[in-house]
Amino acid sequence: MINLYPVFQDHALFLHSSPLTVSGTALPGKNIHAKITKNGRILSEGSSVSENDGGFGVILNTPAASFDTYEISVSDGNDTVVISDVLFGELWLASGQSNMEMTNSQQNEFEKYFDSLQGKNMRFYLQNRNPGGQSGQYPFEPDYTMGGKWITVDKKELVGRVSACATAFCSKLYDFLNSGKGDTPIGFLNSSVGGTPIEAWLPMEVCENDRDIRDYLEKTGKYPFKDTWNKKGNANYQQTCCLYNQLIAPHTGAKCRGVIWYQGEGNCAGEYAYRIYAKLLKALRESYKKLLAPKDDEVFPIISSMIYPWTYGPDGETNIGYLNKAFSDLAERSPAEFPFIPICDLSPIWAFHAGNHPIHPIHKYPLGERMALLCANSVYGRKVPNAQKLPAMLKSCIRKENTLCLTFTNTGSGLYIKGNKVRGLYICGKNEVYVPAECRITGTNTMTVYHPFIKNPVHVAYAISSYEVETNLFAGEFPVSPFFTQSGIGENPVKIFLKPWLNTENDSEFICNFKEERRDVFRQPIYRPSPGSTVCFDRDFSISGRSVRVGGIGETFGTYIISNPYNPIDLQNYSALHLCLLNINGLNADIVLNFAEKGGNMVITGEMLSTLPGGWGKYVFDLTAVPDLKIDSLEFRFTLKNNPLYYVNIDSLFLVPKE
Repeated sequence: MINLYPVFQDHALFLHSSPLTVSGTALPGKNIHAKITKNGRILSEGSSVSENDGGFGVILNTPAASFDTYEISVSDGNDTVVISDVLFGELWLASGQSNMEMTNSQQNEFEKYFDSLQGKNMRFYLQNRNPGGQSGQYPFEPDYTMGGKWITVDKKELVGRVSACATAFCSKLYDFLNSGKGDTPIGFLNSSVGGTPIEAWLPMEVCENDRDIRDYLEKTGKYPFKDTWNKKGNANYQQTCCLYNQLIAPHTGAKCRGVIWYQGEGNCAGEYAYRIYAKLLKALRESYKKLLAPKDDEVFPIISSMIYPWTYGPDGETNIGYLNKAFSDLAERSPAEFPFIPICDLSPIWAFHAGNHPIHPIHKYPLGERMALLCANSVYGRKVPNAQKLPAMLKSCIRKENTLCLTFTNTGSGLYIKGNKVRGLYICGKNEVYVPAECRITGTNTMTVYHPFIKNPVHVAYAISSYEVETNLFAGEFPVSPFFTQSGIGENPVKIFLKPWLNTENDSEFICNFKEERRDVFRQPIYRPSPGSTVCFDRDFSISGRSVRVGGIGETFGTYIISNPYNPIDLQNYSALHLCLLNINGLNADIVLNFAEKGGNMVITGEMLSTLPGGWGKYVFDLTAVPDLKIDSLEFRFTLKNNPLYYVNIDSLFLVPKE
């Protein structure tokens, strides 16, 4: 009796113009014959003899890509298995953790997106999952029996159960490859599990043969020893090698063009973790190439998504920056093998119906399409206008007087900022206290970075804070890759404390609330009205493009901001706060610091430095005497005397770090 591995089923899609090893089991010593036919005509055939354990693999040469359907038949002389409605085209493996696993049904746009898939020759392999869930029994050695089914895009309920990111990747790639007279089907193998570290997706041979990886696994207690296997309770699904054994091994025999990969949240733990992650990802690509690549000389790319901002660390840790650096470092060394996509510019939209968990943004369609755009250019040589083979990466940083001059690679049609002011760009002096930076783009691949009150800048960083969302520095078709110039090795990690209140372009800030074991994130106002006051944004009276307008019904009014772990008010690290105020006739401007630890407050009166056209004035608040206490809130309090207009506009805020 012949039993084929589960991926060999009706409605399958396999890689075209390549060797396909039809694999399965039969009685030992059986002569196994397999063939690909179309309308009864044999296009390829081959034979082998089943091993002592019954395993066999018959190599067939697949036809060129087309929308034609074929049959594959396998016989041992007594029993024959026929696979019908088979397509040959481009096949990819989609793997990783929850953000790759997130399904189409969890996307707000699924109804409309499903309609856009109709008429496309695409096939998705929906793989089953361990019936025991996280605490189930996982195989210690490769197991080829985990089932699944090939689905077509007209089955809405089934399409709703596969990866949204991979669906969008295939749909967009389908459009690229089939423009004009193309006839290339596209498909993916859906193999991803939420909450899993990269170690779970590695084969045992990597753990045994790579000394550095073995040392790391033993040091962290992750080495897969048989006597402790499946004894981790709810963490069984995170055991090293367990998901390779259960979900990747069953694909044996099928070939893929490459892997799209969205994983890393489970390994985001700082500077050391990023260095070992790069090694682990390199080992994963090499082992998957050995299993799935059609030829030894095939490039076999693993196209990775960088991970999205979340609370990686208790406050100002830039752990996400380190993890994302693993992707850019690998791409810099091996661009064809490790292309990647930055995503921290995407709007932070979470799904209320999916628990509103901030680690799971639901913008998977834009991400998949962006990965396809990169793939079309880097893998298939489509030369999409403005699209690079890689996102722009920092090449050099040179200090010139009071600026840092940056040069980038892979800038395509050139650097640009989406919006009025750059977001997520930081600069520091030798004290390594980072503040939001200003910048000027000076060429297609160059820009200068500066701060009006840092005379001797030392380091620059972009998009590396763990909770930095909606960054907006671009080059060509893609966001600029996150970067930082401070080494931050060992006990001196890079730390950036976000201060969205310094940029009056920000409508609100994202606050992550921890309630028992649940993490919820919502937009909350940055500037809140003090009692008897009002707050709004004002584009009519502004210096930077938009100011904060504070009003009241009497001569004293104000606005305040609150501190939280990810956006703390750490004014102890700064010598002064500079800002501009509108309507300064008879104005007294104070800031009031409220301390959480010992109660009480501190009032600092602003000093006007100069007047500006249009009724504006430059003010400075001296922060040198601020005690080293936790600040709960910062209030801007205004009093107007002999002025009938009870409002003040705030603009152009700058903190001056201490030397």
